[in-house]
Amino acid sequence: MMDRKEILFSSCGTLPAQPQIIFPPENGTVRRLSVIFGRAKACSPIEVSLDGRLTARSCTDPCGHWQVPIMSEPSDGIHCLCVIDCECNERCIYFTIAREVQPPPAPIISYPTDSIPESSPLIYGTAEPGGCCPDLRGQ
Repeated sequence: MMDRKEILFSSCGTLPAQPQIIFPPENGTVRRLSVIFGRAKACSPIEVSLDGRLTARSCTDPCGHWQVPIMSEPSDGIHCLCVIDCECNERCIYFTIAREVQPPPAPIISYPTDSIPESSPLIYGTAEPGGCCPDLRGQ
C-alpha cells in the first residue's frame, strides 16, 4: 500500500512574517482616511496606533487580513501609523493627508489646432505622465 500524501491548498496566498499595512500607502498621500487595512498572522490579534496613540485592537481573519475604521479623521499633514501583531512584530509607516491635493494639469492638444480633418482623425498633444485618458474612439 502506498503512502498517502495530503496537499494543503490555501487561497490566502503566503502570509507575511511581519505585519503589513496596505492602506494608506507608505510615503503616499491620501485625501481622507476613514479606514486602515493590511495583513498579519492569520486569526491573531493586532493593535493599531496612529501618531503614537492606540487607535484600535482587532483580529485578523483566516487569511490574515485586518481592517480598522477610523472614527475621528486625522488632520492634514504627515502621520505615523504602526501595527503590532501577537508576536510583538511591529510595522510602522509614514503617510500624508492632504485634502487640497492639486489635480494634474489639463492635457494640451497641439494638433489639430482648429478642427479634426475627416481624412486624418489623429490628435497629438501632451498630458500628465501616467494619467488616465478615456478612450476617445468610443470603443
